[in-house]
Amino acid sequence: MQKSSEEISQEYGSDTIRNMETVSTVEGVLRSKKDSVTSADQNCKEMVNHPDHYNNHPSGVECIDVVEHFSFNIGNAMKYLWRSPYKGKQLEDLKKARWYIEREIEKLKKAGVCK
Repeated sequence: MQKSSEEISQEYGSDTIRNMETVSTVEGVLRSKKDSVTSADQNCKEMVNHPDHYNNHPSGVECIDVVEHFSFNIGNAMKYLWRSPYKGKQLEDLKKARWYIEREIEKLKKAGVCK
């Protein structure tokens, strides 16, 4: 059986009741903060794990599902091409894609694959 506030106050003193009320208030604040952090964390996870600019392609395919099957340079070029219409920096993304393609061409030339 749970004791009433009056019984606790008589047994342990009124300071105990004030401390219990403070703990209850702090627990409520912490629960509220935790809910807020959980919501923000979920939004961050979406931006990390599945950002819109990699999921908005009309095919419905996520960019990573395709580019992970290519070399680093080609995969990165494809990533920049893929997201270019969705991230708001289309020209910059196209230039980055070109940079990776040119880097891959130089790599292949050095390896004697392309002449």
